Amino acid sequence: NDETPGLGQNVTKNDFLSQFTGGKAPLEVKKQINAVTGATISSRGVTECVNFAAELLNEVLEDGQNGK
Repeated sequence: NDETPGLGQNVTKNDFLSQFTGGKAPLEVKKQINAVTGATISSRGVTECVNFAAELLNEVLEDGQNGK
């Protein structure tokens, strides 16, 4: 791990997570999302997970609209 020990845990705090509320995927660190200082890798990991979840949700909603 290249990050400063302990800083990666800050991606679980509301200050970081609140950035995702109301956002439109795909989101990117350094564009719509401010990375946690010293924990860019963790910040990108969370952002990738949020984007993946949004993609899955969109697929489910589209399938529901198409009667699948």
